[in-house]
Amino acid sequence: MSSSQPDVIDTRDMVVVHTAFRREFRLAPGLVRGVADGDVEHLSAEEEQLLPIAARHVTAAEWQRLGEEGMAGVRQSQLPLAFGMMQYEGDPEVLAEMLSHAPLLARLLMPVMAPRAFARYSKRVHGTATP
Repeated sequence: MSSSQPDVIDTRDMVVVHTAFRREFRLAPGLVRGVADGDVEHLSAEEEQLLPIAARHVTAAEWQRLGEEGMAGVRQSQLPLAFGMMQYEGDPEVLAEMLSHAPLLARLLMPVMAPRAFARYSKRVHGTATP
């Protein structure tokens, strides 16, 4: 009785993907450094043009659902870091409102866990807890 081995798959496509990642990651710092301070054009346009329209035409329920759908893409383990990133320079009143929709345990723990998670991340990435 002979045993048959499964066909060997061609994994070279992943090497192609990794090569592209390596190139883009290598080039990214130069692109980021090339952006003038205060130039986050897309974000500015969204804040100045889109958000005023949304404020007038999107219901509170629709806006909340949009936020929930956005946060659904964030792993639970990453929520403290994500909130800590926003908390670092965010408006405390807005952050409190955002947190008011979270479950009780998250409302109690996030103000403590989030700054610590962001400080650890920032120290690892930027070399300082306060970038």
